[in-house]
Amino acid sequence: MLPTPALPQKKKAPARRPAAPAKPPAPDLSAVAAQAAEQLKVLTQFIYLYGKVSNGLELEADQAKQGASSAALQEKSKKMRESLVASVSGLRMGVENLAQSFHDNPRLQTQYLKVLNASEAIASAERSVSDGRFDEAGKALVAAAWRLADAVAAVR
Repeated sequence: MLPTPALPQKKKAPARRPAAPAKPPAPDLSAVAAQAAEQLKVLTQFIYLYGKVSNGLELEADQAKQGASSAALQEKSKKMRESLVASVSGLRMGVENLAQSFHDNPRLQTQYLKVLNASEAIASAERSVSDGRFDEAGKALVAAAWRLADAVAAVR
């Protein structure tokens, strides 16, 4: 009997698992976040200026009630209030446009609700300014800024 030659052992190839389907890259939301941040900047700058203007309008209204205000000053105050209402309306429109861009993106529905709430707060401020309730309007504007900040934070 002759010795049988040893056959080389075959190594089993490791079982290959099918590659997990690659996740599609998350859409870049930085443009939407930047747009929201810009609206927040505009709103906060407006709030800063609003405080000064509303104080002047409240002071003039108090003087008018006491009869210590001239007709020219009252007319100027009326025009300033109308301008303020128009400015708040412009803010509201900017935030509504932002809300629409959030609404169009299915990944931003939660943030859309926050932006929509901010828009509603600005609409409330607009009504308050037109009624001469400046303090109430200021509080509504601050609430809108908070809601926008929440939306920006949720996007990032």
